[in-house]
Amino acid sequence: MSINPVVFSKETFESFTDFLISTLNIADEGLENQLKDLIAYDLLRGSSLVNGPYIYLNRPFVRGKSIKEFTSGLGLDPVLNGVFTYENLHKHQEEAAESIIEGNHTIVSTGTGSGKTESFLLPIIDRAKKQQEKKLLALLIYPMNALVNDQLRRLRMMLAGTGVTFARYTGDTPELLPSNIRRPSNMVKFTQEQLEEVKGGYRAPWEERLCREEIRERPPQILLTNYSQLEYLLLRNKDLDIFRNSDLQFIVMDEVHSYVGELGSEVACLLRRLKLVVPDSEKITFIGTSATVASRDEEPETVVKRFGSRLFGIDPDGIKLVTESYVDLERVADEYTPTIPRNPEEILKQMVEEVSNIPEDGQPGPNFYKLLTQLTYRTINKDNAYVTLKKNAIITELQELLSKPTLLESAVEKIRELGRQSASREAIAAEIYSYLLAGLVVKEDNEPLLRPKIHFFARGIQNLRISFDNNQRVISLNDKDDLQDHYYFKLYGCARCGQHYYVIPSASANQVEGIAFHTPTGADEEPVESRMILLTDNITGEEQEGSAQNVWVCEKCGTVHEDAVTRCLNPLCNGDRFVSLKKVRQAARLRCLSCGVSLGSDDAEENTSSNLLPSVSNEALDILILAQNMLNSVSKDAAKLLVFTDNRQEAAFQAAFINERSKRFKFRDYLYAVMEEERVYTSLELANEITNRIKEKGEYRDFEVEEGMRPNYFRDSVEWFILEDFCLPRYRRGSLENLGLVKVSYGNIKSDSDFVKRWTEELDTTSDSVMAVIENILDHMRSNTGINHNLLNVNKQDIRVVKGYIKLSKWFGPEVYTLRAPAYNNQSNLKWWISNNGVSYYQKFIRKAFPNNEGLTDSFLEELWRHLVDNRVLAERENTHYAINSEAIFFSRNKKIGEDSLPHFYECRRCGTRTIRKIPGLVCTRHNCKGQLCEKPVETSDYNVKRHLYGRDIKTLKAFEHSGQVRRAERERIEREFKDEQGNINCIVATPTLELGVDIGKLDMVLLRNTPPTPANYDQRAGRAGRRHRIAVVTTYCGRSSHDLYFFSRPEEMITGKIKVPAFSMVNIPLVSKHTHSAITTKLLSTVNTDEDRALLEAYLPNYINAFFPNINLFDGGAVDALKGRGELSASLERLIEHYREVLHTEIDRFLESWPEDDLNTMQSAVSEDLTHFFLSDTPTQLNRILEHIRNDLIFLIEERVRLFSAGNAGREINAITNYLRSFMEPQRDNDSVNDFYTISVLVKYGFFPGYSLARGHVTARCLESDGFVEIDRNYNIALREFAPLSRLYAVGSKYRPVRYNFYTADTRSDFRQRFVVIGDYIAPERNDEPVFDDPARVKLESVHITDPKLALDGKPGDSENRRVIMGYDIRGIVREKHLGGITSNADGLLTKFRRKDVVVLVNTGAPRDTANYGYGFFICPECGVAEENTPNGKDHFLRHMEAVHNRRIAPERLPEFRRALHAEFLSDVMVIGPFKSRVHAANYMEAIKLGASIELDISMSDIDSFVNGMEDNFHVVLFETVPGGSGYIEVLFQHRKRVLEKAREVLKGCSCKKACYQCLLTFWNQPYHSALDRELAVEVLDSILTAGAVSEVPIPGTRREDVDEAPLQSPAEDRFLQIIRSYGLPEPKLQYQISMPGITTIPDFAYPDKKVMIYIDGFAYHAGRGEERIELDRRQELFLQASGYFVFRIDAKDLDDDEMMQLYLTNISQKLI
Repeated sequence: MSINPVVFSKETFESFTDFLISTLNIADEGLENQLKDLIAYDLLRGSSLVNGPYIYLNRPFVRGKSIKEFTSGLGLDPVLNGVFTYENLHKHQEEAAESIIEGNHTIVSTGTGSGKTESFLLPIIDRAKKQQEKKLLALLIYPMNALVNDQLRRLRMMLAGTGVTFARYTGDTPELLPSNIRRPSNMVKFTQEQLEEVKGGYRAPWEERLCREEIRERPPQILLTNYSQLEYLLLRNKDLDIFRNSDLQFIVMDEVHSYVGELGSEVACLLRRLKLVVPDSEKITFIGTSATVASRDEEPETVVKRFGSRLFGIDPDGIKLVTESYVDLERVADEYTPTIPRNPEEILKQMVEEVSNIPEDGQPGPNFYKLLTQLTYRTINKDNAYVTLKKNAIITELQELLSKPTLLESAVEKIRELGRQSASREAIAAEIYSYLLAGLVVKEDNEPLLRPKIHFFARGIQNLRISFDNNQRVISLNDKDDLQDHYYFKLYGCARCGQHYYVIPSASANQVEGIAFHTPTGADEEPVESRMILLTDNITGEEQEGSAQNVWVCEKCGTVHEDAVTRCLNPLCNGDRFVSLKKVRQAARLRCLSCGVSLGSDDAEENTSSNLLPSVSNEALDILILAQNMLNSVSKDAAKLLVFTDNRQEAAFQAAFINERSKRFKFRDYLYAVMEEERVYTSLELANEITNRIKEKGEYRDFEVEEGMRPNYFRDSVEWFILEDFCLPRYRRGSLENLGLVKVSYGNIKSDSDFVKRWTEELDTTSDSVMAVIENILDHMRSNTGINHNLLNVNKQDIRVVKGYIKLSKWFGPEVYTLRAPAYNNQSNLKWWISNNGVSYYQKFIRKAFPNNEGLTDSFLEELWRHLVDNRVLAERENTHYAINSEAIFFSRNKKIGEDSLPHFYECRRCGTRTIRKIPGLVCTRHNCKGQLCEKPVETSDYNVKRHLYGRDIKTLKAFEHSGQVRRAERERIEREFKDEQGNINCIVATPTLELGVDIGKLDMVLLRNTPPTPANYDQRAGRAGRRHRIAVVTTYCGRSSHDLYFFSRPEEMITGKIKVPAFSMVNIPLVSKHTHSAITTKLLSTVNTDEDRALLEAYLPNYINAFFPNINLFDGGAVDALKGRGELSASLERLIEHYREVLHTEIDRFLESWPEDDLNTMQSAVSEDLTHFFLSDTPTQLNRILEHIRNDLIFLIEERVRLFSAGNAGREINAITNYLRSFMEPQRDNDSVNDFYTISVLVKYGFFPGYSLARGHVTARCLESDGFVEIDRNYNIALREFAPLSRLYAVGSKYRPVRYNFYTADTRSDFRQRFVVIGDYIAPERNDEPVFDDPARVKLESVHITDPKLALDGKPGDSENRRVIMGYDIRGIVREKHLGGITSNADGLLTKFRRKDVVVLVNTGAPRDTANYGYGFFICPECGVAEENTPNGKDHFLRHMEAVHNRRIAPERLPEFRRALHAEFLSDVMVIGPFKSRVHAANYMEAIKLGASIELDISMSDIDSFVNGMEDNFHVVLFETVPGGSGYIEVLFQHRKRVLEKAREVLKGCSCKKACYQCLLTFWNQPYHSALDRELAVEVLDSILTAGAVSEVPIPGTRREDVDEAPLQSPAEDRFLQIIRSYGLPEPKLQYQISMPGITTIPDFAYPDKKVMIYIDGFAYHAGRGEERIELDRRQELFLQASGYFVFRIDAKDLDDDEMMQLYLTNISQKLI
């Protein structure tokens, strides 16, 4: 059924609001009602949490010629009239097709569904029909396989019987003819029945080439592929003839807007290489298509042509831009205004149902037109519907009004003016929706009258604040300060009782004239227990004696006065209005004023980190509830949902969280539903009932963890859920028991038993009271997992845990009990009823329940213990320790009683504790609480109570991650099952991989997890929703980022905002080098002509990568030595380049011919030799480095396997390594591993050949465990955060943590070990020649370069995790000032420097939260890279590791010396701005320019990063790129920095927060700067820059050149020595290799690290400039090295020309190398 917008809005967002209220534990009814009023949802205007609905109409396109008119007018082949079955073209289709026919390069930028494909297929098919010799004519390149497959299905139906041949060549194309596809033997048109088989993929036309073999033998005229596959085609000789012998005339680039940044650079290079291969590249017409390459509001022709010129490598003047044109709105003379119908709501309801029944390609039935007649009071039928509606004044008003995104409320008020003044808002809204739905169905020439889409922007409760105005409490969401000059308190609550607190995060204590007062500081900081102030205006329970202090609080500034005053004592305020509040007294531990529970951290009794919780909703849970509500507000056929997020980690976590939490919700639904009135169940009986009911309803698959799971495992998982919900404190708050819906009782405890009778008489009470006390004692045991059940014996190795059927949480710890406290106890899980001092929970509860019989307490407990043991209620669990027998625990529905006919429960007025039991004296069951219970009915307004009590049919969410972390085959399986109406997957959580027009079925709804980076992204994602006859709904969830909150308040700017033309860099030398490697390879494949050279070519590019390491058995004991002995791995390629140098030189020159001239000059100036010669020389060098890395990787795996065996570990990890090594040696044995070890694939992965989205990042994290095998690539700036020792990574439904850094690559980097100096916020490299002062603020920090980490599987994200673990780190930066040149801009002394390819060093100095306890850095073993966490256990493990593995016993006080930071050194374009007079000024500028860049240039944190460094009054901001080699964003930012700063200023001026908020300067990632950020100061800084006088710009010369070898030589003498080494045939040494050991850091000029040989070259400057002290220091270092086993050679530069001396030196060196 189609979406009913009214029902959708109400059910989705009213339920969302109900849920948010129920999650915040607020005991104060007045405050709760204020919050309800604040966030209440209104159908028309939304709410403070829901901005919308916004309705937007896409206008109809201008009509063009008919197909027949067009083809006959241009003399096109008449076959086109049959291929294109619709009658008319749009005007833009006509213009685009004509442009292409005329030979113009053409970019078609028109909206989704505008027929861009027809624009280029018309001329291509015509040319194909006229082609004399049938060769490859047109190449259609798509960014994704799924788009290729969509187009393939279309061509199969279009081209059958035309004789125009076509094929798909992607990774899915089989080598040989497939047997599952039928194809006729001649050229025929398909019947309707056969077309259905085509749609199903079982039939293909004669015209299609179905396999690679056919494509090579008989190339098609039209070839579909993607850019990654095209790379492979150009690198394989067997495929090259497709292009070498082609008649290529068309290259079509679909979704051309996606070629931005690094990908744009890659594809631009690819197209230039393709032109090198084809016979005549001048014949090629380039065509680009996109819905979002050009802005709607600008004249983009110039910039789009420039983009096309750079991408295609052609003259911009030869490009034509075609955009859509819309029909102008005109009012007709006979327009009519109907009166409002009698019952618009009923008409809408029936119309939704009627429209839903229209077949996909069918027409509406007669009842639809009857409804239109009722709506318009005109007689309407299918023949006059379009004309009649077009004359309708309401339709015309809507077309004008909704031509831009408009709130429904505004539309209602506008339509009200048309004679509807007395109608209700709801009636007019229903009428509007009816017209929108009708306009979507009624068409003329297949064009709907209206094309509506509805947009909502929602958010959770993110930052509740309280202020006071004339003693009146005001609650707000802090999106803006409604009250100026008022202090806003953060609203927190007690997790136990719901008592609310107004929190001042930190305050400074002062005193004036004997009056103490506390002034707030750091309003946006997180509360710190020792400095925070807790206030409240109403104690909801019984006030704890002596715990509250009366205070007087200034409404203006928040200063807290301990005595009444008439003027605020804060000298900066002087306010005169105060509110009287109660303050929690400062003591050793802050305690709740209502229930007395500790509000500080680490409260052992409550087993939680803190009972003081902020009043915020959880974003992951918000998304789940929105998704759940959206699915349940529509019919079953529309219940599919696509969720977009821009973060891969978030996609993995959110998908897992949705599955686990929605399963818990659904289990609870089933648990309540299966229970029959008056019947009791054991947990096993309930599990069986639930399992059977799930099977009966056909929803069994919704709960499966994997295909073919064993049924008893499923039942076990159900019973585990029951145990968690009723026996684990973590889950009980939301359980059916706590809601008051389910009662737990215990078997074999009878009210007429002798025990109960005796104690009823002894205690002078009723039997019901004794029973209630007994059951409460058992409740307390049960709620702490004090039960005896076979499932509680599971551990992490249990197959049910490994496979995810049972998820152990960190709170899992079953308790056991004894009657009396033991004399000595070392069991953390052992508890007792009777303690020696009489203060156990059980003793105190009995005394509280029976206060007149305190002397009988222990006797009662002793007899009760025996009674329960005798009756098998308590069963022995381990070593005479007991727990509740699970078979004695029974579950039933709580009966409905009273006039309200609802289940009732008892709740403590003071602490909020709930129980089903009527306890004697109605005393609270909670330990130490003196509150009283009161009887209450269940809360029918509670989201969960409504869900269960009224039996709503809730659809189960089944979500899957869809991102680059998921293997392609799995992604495609997910897509297929999602498309299948009977499929098990109804929710995909996707990164932008699904943003493009991939066919994933028909969707009515899209949910965006965050606000997309740009309007272009939004347009693409919103375009996924909407199908024929249906209104589409797009809901965007806005998180806490400034970007999200900006667009929450300005949705129009996102829905129809300016779309920027894509930009990319053409000066990224490392990226261009990859393409020259490919171009050289392609030319060699076409040129090599001798047997010797063919053998060299085979050696350079074998089929499989193992051929580089021949005759080495990786399981042999000598494998490591054999691998180390393999040198000169790229010798074959080097020889080939020498043989064909002239030909290859010419080829690279041709490749660079169409380069933008300025960019070419920039690249040339960056290298120290001819650019072409540089690329030729670089190719074998890069190949050798990669092969060395692969060799080192193999060595590591072999040694790791041996280490695991030696440690007695024969588990999954060893098997995974063994399988990997075996597959490496014999890839042909395993089909799954062939592609993994195919040489081209490996070289693509490692970045020798272009990898596009497939290339490795700087760092690759890998888990080798078979059940959790994963590889995750990240660039350095992200890897330093995500791969740091305290982080958690999420991928493919699992969670991982780094446990070891693979130092096997350490000896390949001279910058591996470095030392830094930290002084406060400043960091710098340590310099040995600097004087050292005794400065206590100066900290020396040793660091290791981040390398590939080994991951350990850390379980699977469960529903107990409300958010993914994101650790905040202190990451600092340095710029080496070794760059390729740039520009300096001077604005009144503030310098803005743009530098190309400078050396950036980022240093992760650790987690700020841990610095005080552990110091800077991490527990990373400096010897082998093992990492431990910053915990007492982690510290102990580290100490034991150092002693056991490395024989180093470390005294605890020396432990900080062995902590290591992580750093990364890389090249990037940078922008350096400064000097600023303070770190605060610099930080505000930095965050302001990033804010402006994100909005004005769509540059996000994933594109650029930044840091501040400096001291005293000399601070600088550094902005750098995150993409390896560069993306061009910094240069764009430098060019448009004024525009960016102006936008930032506009946003900051427009924000009404007092200092900084998440709508302006604050983000999660800039937390270290939060205390420094101030929007007014930022505006001041920006004003000083924007109002500066004349700005001068001067070029900066480069301080280095790009060299083939990254390690630069330090002097001509060193260069001479290297030549001598090579001439003597000695192995190539490492250059400038740093050695760091305790007490010494030295950098020899040359080194052979594995042989411990160090060589220094001393020139004249050494003796003349270093002085005696320095020479003495060098002598000491030399002795130290020798004592450590190093061989040190110090050679005078004058000896380099003495052949005899050099002969002696080299002989000695060579002997050490043997």
